[in-house]
Amino acid sequence: MVQKHVLFVDDDATDLYSFNKAVGRWNEENPDTQFVALIANSVAEAKSLLGSRRLDCALFDLKLGNGGPGVRGDGNELVRLGLTDYGIPAGIISSNTQDVDQDLKRVRMLKAFDKGDEDPYGDALRWLAGQWAMMDVLAESRSEIRRTGAAIFRNQIWSQWENYEKAEQNQNLLIRIVARQYAGQIAEHLGTASGDPAGWHPFEHYIQPAMLEERAQTGDIFHLEDGCWVVLTPACDLATGKAPVILLAHCREPTDKQGDPLKDWDVRVAEFANKTLNKDGRKARDEYFKGLVNQSYPGKHFLPPIAEGRPMVVEFKTLRTVPSNDLDLGKRIASIAPAFVPNLVQRFGAYVSRTGQPNIEVSHFAPD
Repeated sequence: MVQKHVLFVDDDATDLYSFNKAVGRWNEENPDTQFVALIANSVAEAKSLLGSRRLDCALFDLKLGNGGPGVRGDGNELVRLGLTDYGIPAGIISSNTQDVDQDLKRVRMLKAFDKGDEDPYGDALRWLAGQWAMMDVLAESRSEIRRTGAAIFRNQIWSQWENYEKAEQNQNLLIRIVARQYAGQIAEHLGTASGDPAGWHPFEHYIQPAMLEERAQTGDIFHLEDGCWVVLTPACDLATGKAPVILLAHCREPTDKQGDPLKDWDVRVAEFANKTLNKDGRKARDEYFKGLVNQSYPGKHFLPPIAEGRPMVVEFKTLRTVPSNDLDLGKRIASIAPAFVPNLVQRFGAYVSRTGQPNIEVSHFAPD
């Protein structure tokens, strides 16, 4: 039996009864996947439970008590807290789902349920159960991060703590410094330093939606009127706002042209997807894809498929510039993940720094 802890926030006794009844019915019908309900009657109680208990998901009423007589709390605030501070899937249940804030309606980890429906609490539990696998992965991922963070604290941070305190007296700044140390070293341990035999998955190549909401970043991919383009402008210039124009390189999909690294991509993928490949077939598969991911093609850079799309090749010889103020962030489809940006930039730098030399007439080495 696997359990998931669900926080339910509502101050109406009838609604609490209905929710508990729905949980009991679900647990009776699904003995292998059980919900454990934690109840809060106010914003204050909900915040306390969010901060002190291990929760997998939550269901919030929009209008509820805030701890004082006649004072109403806004469930939208709790939803944001659950999503942004704790990263758990959350549902909203209300007699008027139009009261859900517009920015929250766009969040995929959130769904609203109308109390006027026939079985709103059962519908909410069924939707949360549909996120079960995601909740499992999130819980184990957090455990992995916690274990890795504990080792970093023990080996790196604790042993240098006196130096941290001497270097920075402002506690708020020190918190940011230590947080960056944790985040950076955890990412390093879970990535290149870990030697993970499983390797990186192609979808780790991208961040979607894009990493920075307010501006473009090196490695951002835009779908413009004439295809896809990736930002090559240095990150320092973008961060300081000192780039009046943005440099982009064209990203094209596979073609049938001779010499195209992605020629026959669809055919090859279908061929290699055969689960009964023999030894030679597996070798051919590995050689084909390793040639791409190891960037074996000068002047080009391989990009794995984005979501359900096709792979692309960055053509360093096909460049364009766009005034910074004219680049529409709404046309950005993804950001290349930080672990993969340096290779893109380094390869572009190597390409544009090819100096060449005058052609020496080779016949002078051995005249007729």
